Amino acid sequence: MTEAISWKQRDCFPDFIGARNDNSESGLSVQPLLMKIWGPKELIKFRKTYNLIQSKLGELVGVSKTTVYQREREERRSSKTAKILMSKIEEDFGKKRRSVL
Repeated sequence: MTEAISWKQRDCFPDFIGARNDNSESGLSVQPLLMKIWGPKELIKFRKTYNLIQSKLGELVGVSKTTVYQREREERRSSKTAKILMSKIEEDFGKKRRSVL
């Protein structure tokens, strides 16, 4: 029997976005994406690193300033889609930063 765990406990473990293995019928090989955990500390650190205010981060992710505020205060948790999007935004910002340096 599986014990029920809270979302806070569950978010302590990385999620894998499912993908086909090498033996798939289509012949495509897609590797699973390790999704970063976007808790309150990570959101705040990301905003500080790239000098973003809550409203600008919300605009990038497609949510309101209030939602960003609530996620930073643990009043609301991020959806899996939002986590994937934040990981992609972080990757894009990192590429831009490296290309400037």
